Amino acid sequence: MLLHNIELAWQQLVKYRQQSVVSIVSLGIGFACFALAMLWIRYERTYDTQHPEADRLYVVYQKRGLNVREPLGEHLATILPEVEMSTKLYQSDEHILIEGVKHEIKDMECDSTLMELLGIEVVEGDRNFWMQKGQYAVTQEFATRVWGEESPIGKRFTSAFNDREKTIAAVVRGYGGHSNVPFQLLYGKESKDNWYSSRGYALLRLRPNVNGEAFMQKIDTFVVKVPETVQNWGTGGAFDYSGLGAVPITEFRQVLSDSGETASLSAATGLVQFRHIRLIALAGALLILSGLLNYLTMFINRIIIRRREVVLRSAMGGTTWNIMGMFFTEYVLLLVVALGCGLFVMETLLPWFQELTGVGSTRGAIYAEAMLYSTGVVLVGFLLSMPVINYFRRRSVAQTLQGRGTQHTYQSFRKASVVVQLIISIGFIFCTAVMMMQLEKLRHTNPGFERQEMAVLHIYDDNDSQAFAQRLNEMPEIKEWHEGYSLFPRSGMIGFGLKVGGTDKWINCTMVLGAKEYQQFYGLRLKEGRWIEEGDKDCAVVTESTVKDMEVENPIGTRLELSKEEGYTIVGVVKDIYYRGPTDKAENHLFCNDLHGSSYGQGDYLIKYHPGTWPSLRKKLTDLLEDTETSKATFRLQSCEEEYDKCILSELTLRKLMAAVSVVCILISLFGVWSMIMLNCEQRRKEIAIRKVFGATAGQILWQFFGEYMLLLVVAALVAFPIGYACMKPWVEQYVIQVAIPWWLYAGIFLANALLITLCIGWRVWRTAHAHPAKEISKG
Repeated sequence: MLLHNIELAWQQLVKYRQQSVVSIVSLGIGFACFALAMLWIRYERTYDTQHPEADRLYVVYQKRGLNVREPLGEHLATILPEVEMSTKLYQSDEHILIEGVKHEIKDMECDSTLMELLGIEVVEGDRNFWMQKGQYAVTQEFATRVWGEESPIGKRFTSAFNDREKTIAAVVRGYGGHSNVPFQLLYGKESKDNWYSSRGYALLRLRPNVNGEAFMQKIDTFVVKVPETVQNWGTGGAFDYSGLGAVPITEFRQVLSDSGETASLSAATGLVQFRHIRLIALAGALLILSGLLNYLTMFINRIIIRRREVVLRSAMGGTTWNIMGMFFTEYVLLLVVALGCGLFVMETLLPWFQELTGVGSTRGAIYAEAMLYSTGVVLVGFLLSMPVINYFRRRSVAQTLQGRGTQHTYQSFRKASVVVQLIISIGFIFCTAVMMMQLEKLRHTNPGFERQEMAVLHIYDDNDSQAFAQRLNEMPEIKEWHEGYSLFPRSGMIGFGLKVGGTDKWINCTMVLGAKEYQQFYGLRLKEGRWIEEGDKDCAVVTESTVKDMEVENPIGTRLELSKEEGYTIVGVVKDIYYRGPTDKAENHLFCNDLHGSSYGQGDYLIKYHPGTWPSLRKKLTDLLEDTETSKATFRLQSCEEEYDKCILSELTLRKLMAAVSVVCILISLFGVWSMIMLNCEQRRKEIAIRKVFGATAGQILWQFFGEYMLLLVVAALVAFPIGYACMKPWVEQYVIQVAIPWWLYAGIFLANALLITLCIGWRVWRTAHAHPAKEISKG
């Protein structure tokens, strides 16, 4: 019986092959998008699950900027009864030289508490290596890669940034799995933590049975009372520290990715933000919904067409279960074929998907998990569709036996299905269009500084700077260059607390060394006052956000104090600058000539180059600095434009994905409308023929269909546009530079959909309306 039902189901799929292909392709793409997105979400949520007691491990971070004050980690265990133990979590990138070979590695500061919390085990060498200055531990994987089977204990290496030798005193077993804090080297603390320095995060383990949700809510409003008087250039005084957040270590990945702080991601940079991954999963689910509605509507239409067959089967002894089995076999067969199509799409996308996400699972594991998600969707879709199919089956049979039509209920269902598909299609187009407009706004709007045709070269330990400067002057690609710390990509900035003169108000501010030449090099926009000149002492130019925090009406002439004797007088105000990411608010900045005795010096070469010369310039600089005969410097060369694109990489990736999904969704909706028009024409061919006999023209018949579907489009637009606006308005408002949603976008999307639907209607209905009436009436 099952084989017979499968054979009948296959015949029906072939008979309505155009509609079947549309449904199979749309459902297959939807299954692939949804399964990959869910796989991606699960992968992101399993970071750092390999640590012992991972469910009790929490990371405390600063809501703005992520990094916390250095002593916070150890301090929390002494002031919070919920905390069992805590420490600082700090990891960074490092370049080291081993026997003349450069290695790029990640090192991590550690102590016994950190090793216990993360489950790091010493397998060879000194178990207390972290207590000795200059003593390091390496992971087994790194030791095997560099020295093979030879023991690394006692081996020496140097940092590429200085000539100090360091000794490997231990080998540790890495914690394996994917982590936000991978490492190859471990070392102990080399300096005392300072409450004025922000670096790393606080890692802690809660006591058993502590409510994690309640703890996170507590940290959200918690104020740390710094327990000692700290000194900052002669300014002393205790202070409060707040603005913290806490999250389980297994969910910290989401905080990092959604922060837009790509530099803080140690495992990879520029990842798609977690909220954007959820949008991709939602897009896949909506594709599946649109495809299911499309096919379900056509399937019910077939039930109505085959109602006489159903009655005859019942008269010949067919039970309800036999008939339902026949219909459900056909329905399930299409879902299974669509699932196979989805696996084919996955196979095509898998290399790109793994490169984008970093998912390192084997193909078999990925397919097994994807099959699990897709099978779940198939079952849910089947269970939700079963009552609808059974309802129309019973109703069509009952009304056929009574000699009544079944069209009214079906037509209502068909129209509702078309409206839902159009709502999804219009919503996708609208949201994608707003995303693209917002992204173009971000890419082409000045964020407060110039970045086009600019690059930054940071050189570590270059002893021949004058000779190098001469080489820069000889390169024809370079239009202008300046030596000093880079504003973007950010480098070497120092933050201080400053007191507003004549008040008790303190503000936090990032200090930037750079007078008029530097400020104009970056194209900072002066709002009021003047630039600071090279000879100006104790003068400063501040940004608008700094003035806002100062809460003064006229900032020019206002004094900002580092101490009673030292400070700066504001002589100018510039527009805010945004360099962290598109969703980060502007930070306070102060530009000055000196930092009152600080050793804060120069560091970067800031370069403006002629348009179109970046590839040539990059090659010349790289070849020059990698030539070991003329330079031993370690360097970093960055294009400002490329680095800024990293800040919006998540949006760039989301735009590509959503644009592709939108195209598919539009095609599904149009094919759905076209298929339903075709079936509608098939059902109403006798009605159309009779109308022609009584004098109706092809144009009048065409207008009847056109009016019906235009009304459905209007209803869909009235629902889709408000929902789209409600979704996209908060999304746009999260960015510091925002695009306005213009009126013509609504009109353009509506007219484009109207035009496409008109083409679908025109081709099919015109063909039916021009058929010979006698032939149509004579058909069965």
